[in-house]
Formats: sequence, C-alpha cells, structure tokens
Amino acid sequence: MEEQYGIIKNYFNAVRDVLPELWFNDKSILTKTTGFNALMLVLPVVFEQTVQKYQSFEFDYVKKVVVSLQGLPWTGKDLKGQQGRVASKRLAEIIRTAIIANIDSPDPSKEKKRLAI
Repeated sequence: MEEQYGIIKNYFNAVRDVLPELWFNDKSILTKTTGFNALMLVLPVVFEQTVQKYQSFEFDYVKKVVVSLQGLPWTGKDLKGQQGRVASKRLAEIIRTAIIANIDSPDPSKEKKRLAI
C-alpha cells in the first residue's frame, strides 16, 4: 500500500510542479473531474514509460516525463464541447500521445557534452 501511495504522490507532485499555473487555478480543467480522470487514465502509461527509461519512478524522473504536459490544451474550449467521460478520454489520449512522443526524444542530461574551444 505504501508503494502505491508513493507512486500516486510522485505523479501528482510532478504534475503540480510542471503545471503550477493550472494546478493552483480552480477554474482550470486540470482541477476538475475531467482533468483528474484524464490524469488517472494516463498514469499507467506514465509509470511504464518512466520505469522503462529511468528504471525508477522517483519524483525527478516522473517530472522529466510529465514535462510534456506543458503546452497541451487545458481548456474546455480545446475539447470541442465534449463533456464527462468522453472529454476525459479525449484529454487522456492527447496527454498519452504527448508523453509517448516526448519519451522517444533523447534525454538531454544523458547526451555527451561538447567541449567549447
């Protein structure tokens, strides 16, 4: 049970740190049922991708994966009038696509640095 708590805590803390302007805005879709459900639907993908890439689900690694949430459509307008479960699933698919695209890009912290001459 403690392990599951740690996973959820690291995930939502990473989302909070990556999207503070949405996390602390009670009008944001992120803080509504649609946003919460979408994040929960995507949690297994985030977990799998983070563990595959970093062999860990520590906060800093989760944050590197969820950084791809920045710039996504976080307004109801972007979901074209969809509501409820349909909107949650649509938003989850948008998030999943962004995470998969981001995970395939190289980790800049692991790239070899060139010497400046």
